[in-house]
Amino acid sequence: MAQERQAREQAVSGQLAVLRRELPRLLERLGKIPDLRNPHRCRHRLTVLLLDGLYANGPVMRRCRQLNWQFMIVLKDKDLTTVWEEFESLRPLQPENRLQHNWGERRQYFFWVNAIDYEFTQAGRKHLTLHVVVCEETWEKINDKGETLPKSARHAWISSCPPSREARSTNAATSARATAGASRRASWWKNTKATTTSTPSPWIETP
Repeated sequence: MAQERQAREQAVSGQLAVLRRELPRLLERLGKIPDLRNPHRCRHRLTVLLLDGLYANGPVMRRCRQLNWQFMIVLKDKDLTTVWEEFESLRPLQPENRLQHNWGERRQYFFWVNAIDYEFTQAGRKHLTLHVVVCEETWEKINDKGETLPKSARHAWISSCPPSREARSTNAATSARATAGASRRASWWKNTKATTTSTPSPWIETP
């Protein structure tokens, strides 16, 4: 067990080092891509970072804030337990933060909690204000015998900006599915690698 834990910590440390080293270069190159319709101006700029749950930790999110990078990060059930505790305690106080949505044949139910205070340790105690989004979805699948089977899935993300119920576009859901990797059926802003997108999110109120 100790060897497995050490191997995982080394893998995480290596991935974070790659993120810190390569992401600024990637963003600089992204900003230089011209708009073919108007080559004298650069159209592409960072809107949201789509990150795997590997990056759901205080130092990474704080660094993104310092550089004014917006983000959506996969939040797994066993990660950031204090954030989940705040989510469950505050959810009844924000009943308006919910939305039903259909994506193809999938029926999706979104609910979220804004303004969660997350405390972590990095050269002293630090605080971040985060927002957590959960999507529960159901659909049906026909197996090899022609039987219809009910299916369901649950996904969660940390957002740097509060989601907005008034912005009801489906671009956020479809963009997430278009960029999903190992977690195949994500239905919000989600990816399995450190990825950037220049597609504005209609679900997020950016400053």
